[in-house]
Amino acid sequence: MKDEEHTGSRDREATLTSAAASPGETTEEEPFALIHLQTSEQSAAALERAVRRIRQQIRARDQIFSLEGECALLLRSATLAGAEAVMQRLRPLLADVEHSARCLAGEAARQFLRELQRRQPRLIEGDRDPQGFSQTRPSEEVAVSEEDQAQAESQLPYLAFLSSYPSLRLLHLLPYELAQRYRCVPIGAERGTLTLATARRLDRAILDHLQTVTQRAIFQVRCEPEMISEILHYWEQQQRRLLADQPQENPAR
Repeated sequence: MKDEEHTGSRDREATLTSAAASPGETTEEEPFALIHLQTSEQSAAALERAVRRIRQQIRARDQIFSLEGECALLLRSATLAGAEAVMQRLRPLLADVEHSARCLAGEAARQFLRELQRRQPRLIEGDRDPQGFSQTRPSEEVAVSEEDQAQAESQLPYLAFLSSYPSLRLLHLLPYELAQRYRCVPIGAERGTLTLATARRLDRAILDHLQTVTQRAIFQVRCEPEMISEILHYWEQQQRRLLADQPQENPAR
């Protein structure tokens, strides 16, 4: 009986990992990695929208399985390091979603996949963006020249929009004076990393200063200058409102 249950579990796992495979292709033992994203019930709709954007930015043979308030990205032929690299590149697409993320590979990924199958997730379909991450292989380590590396570092992920203003709790991770001085604003925070939106790439000296002040690693994304100005204006208004709401001390008579 146990052998039958074990075989059934392996068959269900193979169903997930082979959904995008060619007919007759054996994929049960193919290595893969997973990115698991989870959010609160209140942010489930925002995560669902972000997942649609992510679907356009990964390879066609990779898969996204969705449940209420969470999803899993299955990256075929990927290592743990590859999954972590993909997670970093997808981070701007999740900037407006409060979430937790973890990467899994090996037996941990297979165990999670078996548990996921039992919960009957929904496969997210979507068209690929030919200019997106679908053209890259996250598990590959490609040797690049120093010139290529410098060019890659000069290009920041582009943030086209935010569905809502960052929370005050998030904004206050960076002093307002520094945000105004360097024209950058916090839009996300996770596991010791603060994501800053900026119209121009911050140089090394500024990054070092901000990391010292915030006690966090800094991840930059690029946006239009108008977005920075709008968020700074909102931030200033909220600070004034907080000051106005504070009780006034009675002057001494």
